[in-house]
Amino acid sequence: MRVVFFAVLIVCIVVGGLAAWRFADLRRDTAEMDRLRSFAVAGAARFDPGMVAELPAPVRRYFEAAIRPGTPLYQVAEIEMTGVFDLGTRDAHKPLAMSAYQVLAGAKGFLWQARMSGGLKVSGSDSESWTRFWLAGLVPVARAGGDPDHHRSAFG
Repeated sequence: MRVVFFAVLIVCIVVGGLAAWRFADLRRDTAEMDRLRSFAVAGAARFDPGMVAELPAPVRRYFEAAIRPGTPLYQVAEIEMTGVFDLGTRDAHKPLAMSAYQVLAGAKGFLWQARMSGGLKVSGSDSESWTRFWLAGLVPVARAGGDPDHHRSAFG
C-alpha cells in the first residue's frame, strides 16, 4: 500500500511541476505579447510616395507598387494563420496541420505560437530569444534560447 501511495505522490509531484512550468511559460508568452503590443501607435502614419522618393529607383518602384497611397503604416500586427508545418525532409515529408498566432512589432520583435496536429505546441520569440516545443501542452520536448548563438540566429 505504501508503494502505491508513494508512486501516486511522485506522479502528482511530476504532473504538478510540469503544470507549473507550462503555466510559467504561458505567463512569459503573455507578458511578451503585451510588451510587443505596447509599441502600437494610435493614428498610424499613412503611406505617401514622397516617403520613398529618395530611395534607389528599384526600391522606390517596389514600395510604390506594393503599398497604395494612404495605406496606414501600423507598427504592430497581430496575425492568425493556418496551413501545414512540414517537419520532414525534402524526400520524406511529415506534414502537420497547424494554426498559429503571431504578434509582430517591426524591429522590436515577434512572438509566434503554433498548435499542430498530433498535439505539438510551439512558441518562439526573436526579441526574447527562445524557442519551446511542448507535446500536448504537457511535456516539454525541446527548449532553446538564452544564449548568444540562439540570439544571433533570431536577430533580423
